[in-house]
Amino acid sequence: MYYAYHPQLYYCPACGSRRAYEEIDSNLFQHSANEMKKLLIDVEKVIEKLASSQNLSEKIMNAAQHSDMGEVERLIYSIGITSKLSISYNPESLHLEFNSPHNSDNSEECCKLILAFRWR
Repeated sequence: MYYAYHPQLYYCPACGSRRAYEEIDSNLFQHSANEMKKLLIDVEKVIEKLASSQNLSEKIMNAAQHSDMGEVERLIYSIGITSKLSISYNPESLHLEFNSPHNSDNSEECCKLILAFRWR
C-alpha cells in the first residue's frame, strides 16, 4: 500500500515554526471597532428615514433618475449623517459607502460599511 506525501500538510514539531509573526497590537483593531459604531449610527439614521419617508425616497429616486448627483448627495446628507460618504446609483439601485478615517488627516480609512438599496 502506498501513501501520498503532501509537503504542505507535513508538520514537524521538532523543527519549530518557520513563520515569524509580528507583535500583536490591537489598538487599530479597537479603533476600527469604535469607528464602526459611529458608522452604524449614521446607517441607522439613513435606513430609518428612507423607510419612513416616502417623500424623501421619491425625491432621491427622482434626482438619481435625472442624474443630479448634487441633489442626491444633498438629500442624503440632509438626514443628518456625519460620516464621509461615497454615493453611487444606477437604474436599479442606490449604493452608499460609509467610510471612517484611520487618523485625523484622513489619509487612509480604517473601516467602511457599504449599503445597497434596490429600487427596481
